[in-house]
Amino acid sequence: MKKINFQAWKLLFDSDKEIHEKMMKNTMIGMVDDKTGIIVTEVTNHTMLSQFMNSDDFKDMEKTFGITHEIYRLNDLILTSKGFS
Repeated sequence: MKKINFQAWKLLFDSDKEIHEKMMKNTMIGMVDDKTGIIVTEVTNHTMLSQFMNSDDFKDMEKTFGITHEIYRLNDLILTSKGFS
């Protein structure tokens, strides 16, 4: 986030709550530092999320606020008596 701080970004993110609920659940938001946030979520509609993130409005928002997104996929972890595997 180059042109916006975490608190302002969080307000922007929260303003799309109804849209998020159609494609994600169990969402957690965290602040790494004032210019970096993290979203951990369970995607329920991959097609809709892809369309949302590739829309002109989303790309314009990224450009306006200097925001970039890095997507990572977390696979299921299995907890054993020795820890995660």
